[in-house]
Amino acid sequence: MGVLILNAEIFAEQETRQLQDVLLAGGRVAWMSSPRNAASRDAASLTTLSVSVLDEVSEAMAAIAGSARQEQQIEEVIDAEGGALLPGLHDHHIHLLSLAESLQSVNVGQVADSGQLRSLLRGAASDAAERKTSGGWIRAAGYHESVAGDLTKHDLDEIVRNRPLRIQHASGAMWMLNTLGMELLGISETTPGAEVDSAGLATGRLFRSDEMLRDERGLANSERASVGKLAEVGKMLADFGVTGVTDATPGYGDAEVGFFAKAVAEEAIPQRLTLMPSVGAEFSKSDFAASRLSFGPHKIILADHSLPAFSEVADEVQAAHGVGRPVAVHSVTRASLALLVAVLDEVGSLEGDRVEHASVAPPELVAELQKHKVRVVVQPHFIAERGDRYLKEVEGEDLPWLYRCRGFLEAGLRVAGGTDAPFGKPNLWLAMWAAVRRETQHEKQVMSPQERVAAAQARDLFLSPLDDPGGKPRQVREGMEADLCLLHEPWDEVARSMPENPVRSVWIGGQQGGTAQRGGQHREAR
Repeated sequence: MGVLILNAEIFAEQETRQLQDVLLAGGRVAWMSSPRNAASRDAASLTTLSVSVLDEVSEAMAAIAGSARQEQQIEEVIDAEGGALLPGLHDHHIHLLSLAESLQSVNVGQVADSGQLRSLLRGAASDAAERKTSGGWIRAAGYHESVAGDLTKHDLDEIVRNRPLRIQHASGAMWMLNTLGMELLGISETTPGAEVDSAGLATGRLFRSDEMLRDERGLANSERASVGKLAEVGKMLADFGVTGVTDATPGYGDAEVGFFAKAVAEEAIPQRLTLMPSVGAEFSKSDFAASRLSFGPHKIILADHSLPAFSEVADEVQAAHGVGRPVAVHSVTRASLALLVAVLDEVGSLEGDRVEHASVAPPELVAELQKHKVRVVVQPHFIAERGDRYLKEVEGEDLPWLYRCRGFLEAGLRVAGGTDAPFGKPNLWLAMWAAVRRETQHEKQVMSPQERVAAAQARDLFLSPLDDPGGKPRQVREGMEADLCLLHEPWDEVARSMPENPVRSVWIGGQQGGTAQRGGQHREAR
């Protein structure tokens, strides 16, 4: 049983490309024809070719399937018509549970003023009351203080008083709750992460409290999301050509690992999934050795609103390194990146250590990262999505070094890309084109043009292996797992037009993992 893809543009070394036919069987790329030029394409001979291919590759297919030579059958023949066939894309930094919840949330990221914010939230409150959904909770996401200032429980009570309300800041680092929401969750002045005012009273603002909100205080079921919600996320990502993701959410323990293991087993998440569980989690990697679930670094947050002490960070890095786990360190300020470098100078680095975002990275700190061979996982699309705000709010001395890309590559760092969804849009193609253009969304201003990269370099940010972010980009080869992404057009055409989504079809482990809206030419094998 297999799929034969004809006339696909395949990439070889030095970006050379030729047309080849590719057979998927046993969950792998079972066979690839000899390269040929475009003049030899003959889409009219599909049926004859499918028969000859079976004779030629039956032994290879049987070997890949791990079974004796047996009769094989091609289920489907697809004429790629010269469209590029790539390895499936990898999102190296995403938050699946938050993304699943965001699909059911009120998006306040684009509101213009306090009046529009009030209208949206009150409308959501009326809708939730009518449908009796989510336990009556109103969840909103994407808020920025430029809309209506720093919201407190009193501000939110004025908007929605009779329904529990929580709003996530655009950075993902803070939650804002109304009084009813605080009461239901038991939030008080002594709650870790709770902000207090000059009188010592809780303001309703919680910093870095996602782990607490996942516990037994009442949000566990909704924050962990149902398998059904994750299935919606998995399908959406597959439509963008994504076949593997790294969930960069910190604090996952045995409960979260078990939840994701179930979601993977039930194929709610078709993608291959890497988690960043805490060092203290007691899971056994052997329990998941045969699944699409794997485990990556230990995540450390260097909170931008209040940096932890040097000794605290050093101890956490040493604890991870001591059990053979690299670290993935969240850094969005110059000060936090300097702190990370100082810690690594003291305790040393480990192969696989990585910094998430490296949002402000001046040359002297980039040189230090290179010295320690630290990988960088970047989000170039934040320049497009938030650049207009950055130009107004970020210190002038930091602007040239904001969400760099080319500078990291030229310094010899291993660089991979992630969307940080839902805090950025989950479409990897928009992230690629943002790395190429460096243009803000509304004012169309180009930020740090020297950080632009070529389209192929932007693409390769999402082609490195999950367990080797920033490593050598994967290529379509015989014997590889059939995680593939077929585009509608050749790569040069895609790079020239920069479409929002050029994906035609996706396979994960040889199975159809999602298909974009525009269909291609398909023919059934006879």
